[in-house]
Amino acid sequence: MKNQPYCIKAIPYHDLLALQETMERLTSWQEPLTVLEQFFSDQSSPVNKRKIIQEYHACAQLFQIFHADYKQHIKQENEQLRQMIAGKKLNK
Repeated sequence: MKNQPYCIKAIPYHDLLALQETMERLTSWQEPLTVLEQFFSDQSSPVNKRKIIQEYHACAQLFQIFHADYKQHIKQENEQLRQMIAGKKLNK
């Protein structure tokens, strides 16, 4: 059997730190998104139109902020992953 050389990507440490930071930011959304989940899953309470309108508006604002932040992070991470994939290879 012939030993085939294989390539390992050289990934700069700062890229790994940036990826870790983005993951931490996305994880930080876990608690606010739980509020949205509770709002949309609460079917047992009596209908109070004024309260529902206020909560709906607040949840809509929260979702819009999350969605914009999420899109920005996904775009950054896709670019960073593209750079990592296109990065230098180390031969062993």
